[in-house]
Amino acid sequence: YYMKNFTDFKKKLTPLSLVAVQTIKYSNDFNKEYEYIKNLEYKHLLKNRVNTSVNEYVIQETPLKKLYDFFTESINNYTHSILQSEKKIKISESWTTRAKKGESTEPHIHTSIVNGVFYFNVPDEKTPLIFNTYNCLDERYDIPIKVSKGDLVLFPNELSHWVPENPNKENRYCLAFNTISEEAFNNSVALSNSYNKK
Repeated sequence: YYMKNFTDFKKKLTPLSLVAVQTIKYSNDFNKEYEYIKNLEYKHLLKNRVNTSVNEYVIQETPLKKLYDFFTESINNYTHSILQSEKKIKISESWTTRAKKGESTEPHIHTSIVNGVFYFNVPDEKTPLIFNTYNCLDERYDIPIKVSKGDLVLFPNELSHWVPENPNKENRYCLAFNTISEEAFNNSVALSNSYNKK
């Protein structure tokens, strides 16, 4: 609009960011894993907020081994294809969430490299994963990502995200995780093993 009087003005848009959200469908059956996470112990920290599992390293449990392998392959494919890096990353913390009717999550970010959320069930389309970002004029934009059962969503740690309240009687279950570099992960394991030997 503002350039209509400048007929010789040429515009060129150059994307500079490697920020991307990737959704990957897990095609294998995960009914046993779903039953397992529904029976975990959950804690409720704030009113009208989702419940989270007491276990904050849940993906390392044996019943979830197949999902762990799928997540690990997916995050390293993301690192290679999206971030254009040969570095390996590993899952650090992981937890499940249970959203009852009326419960939601507020906008937040993680201390991580690449974040992941896996959807065990999605009651309907009213609870998408929503990313919120700001332009240089400090104007906020909400970008909803449609999700469905069996979706793994991967995204970089700097993206703030949230989920609207669950309007359904059916609980919504997800598994979320953070990642760190393989080097940092191996160092933490070595330190832990060294401490346990004392």
